[in-house]
Amino acid sequence: MKKTIISIILILCTTISLQAQTKDVNIGKTIDGDSVMAEKKELPYPIYQINGGNSNTLAILMAVKETSAFSFSSSVTSVSALDKNTKEIRWTVEKKGVITNARPTSHGILINHSNKTIMLDDKDGHERWSIKLYPTYMNDSLDIIMGYKTNATSDSKLKAYRLSTGQMIWETKVKHSVSWGWNDAQMLPDKRILVVADDINVINIQTGALQTYDAKTGFSDVKSSILMGLAMAAGAVAGAAIVGGVGGYYYIPTYGQNVINGLSSNILQMDSCYFIADRNELRCFNSDMQMKWTYSYPTEKASASVLYGEHNTVYMLNFGYGLRNGNNKVKHSKPFIASFNALTGEPFFFNTLKMKKDIVEDAFIAPWESFILFDDGMAYQRDINDSVITITPWNTKEHGELVECLHNTAYVYNEGTHSFEAIAYDGHDCPVFTSKGDLMIIDKDLNISKRYDTSTLYGIRFKKDDYACIRKRVTKNLFRYWFIQEAGLPIIEFTSLFNDMEMMGNDVFLVEGNNLLFFELVR
Repeated sequence: MKKTIISIILILCTTISLQAQTKDVNIGKTIDGDSVMAEKKELPYPIYQINGGNSNTLAILMAVKETSAFSFSSSVTSVSALDKNTKEIRWTVEKKGVITNARPTSHGILINHSNKTIMLDDKDGHERWSIKLYPTYMNDSLDIIMGYKTNATSDSKLKAYRLSTGQMIWETKVKHSVSWGWNDAQMLPDKRILVVADDINVINIQTGALQTYDAKTGFSDVKSSILMGLAMAAGAVAGAAIVGGVGGYYYIPTYGQNVINGLSSNILQMDSCYFIADRNELRCFNSDMQMKWTYSYPTEKASASVLYGEHNTVYMLNFGYGLRNGNNKVKHSKPFIASFNALTGEPFFFNTLKMKKDIVEDAFIAPWESFILFDDGMAYQRDINDSVITITPWNTKEHGELVECLHNTAYVYNEGTHSFEAIAYDGHDCPVFTSKGDLMIIDKDLNISKRYDTSTLYGIRFKKDDYACIRKRVTKNLFRYWFIQEAGLPIIEFTSLFNDMEMMGNDVFLVEGNNLLFFELVR
């Protein structure tokens, strides 16, 4: 038989009992030295992810069954529904190939497999409906999921379906041949979504009614495509579905080598207005998404940019690059910083930032001040209304190139105090990453006050009340975990390494290869 038979979906929806080998194991210790014991259950396959979603009753386990010649295309991915209360596996579904996403909804368990979106019954795992869809947005409470039928950037037919039944509600046309935009989409108060894809789109998610404004968020670089022998000139969207976005659901596209995208800003909401910048102009919309004013840049085209605001002023930092193939920075315009009257669009200042490569790598915008990173220089703006920006050279030979700012919170263990130190912008110093694998703490005089090896840093897995679960990667798939108070005081040190950890209510679930472990956190 032909090899295509290998891709036939295998669905094993059974109430499999997987609790034969259950025992208590020591997985850690508290700050007082008490042992932390957990129940352990062995499952058939190595688990790589556990997802509680918004459910208080179910967690989803995802595992890969390796074959003799392991590859994603020939592997079997399983999704199991774990009853949070009984700790029993309700059912398991297996499919050839990779299931890229699985999450609980109020209508069942939604998964993505191949080019299909499938709803599984949360009681027994049987398929309730299946549609050919690459999702872009999902809203559980409004019973809707939206997306495109194919993974081609030429497919502009956006379709909406009922989550409960899989029935199509409406179809409209939202182009995304040079820009995606769904990862920064915003829900408007009247159940419309604002999405900056190829153009600026306002979509009524219940009816599909569409309002579109022409925009320049990317373009096809014909000259480069000729030089590359028209390689990948058609472009394609690829990728797995991941959690995020306005509705908690989208996938990341990858465009052809000839497409320069990302030539737009975030969507800034300030008071009752929305501000959006594209390649040619900055625009202001009122709450009804009617244009209030536009501002065309005086000399330069814009590129990737960030908008931020204070009181009646909108600030724009233009980075000076576009994205080739979706993630590679290429110089597109000169970086600039500008400020505007939010009510009228009148510019207060518009200044070009000049460095050798003319690309702003990243910036940290704080109230009334900002840190601006070039790969070989850095600027500190003491007052965001100050139009004068002085760029200080950076010693790349000694410290490596500047890469990006730390925009969240990381932790590092302090041996002296036996506690964790929180690392974040503190109103005075800005943490930045370098190409040599260091996290530098830079003060307002642009001096290095501290240096950390990034291999020692812990990131936040999840938060609950006033404490956090933090972890750092030890191997490709294994992490070291701690529970700490947000201020840094340790609560539990986990002495084993785990693939993933999740918490629902007071129950903590851990996965370690084929093992599922769980215990109740009592404080």
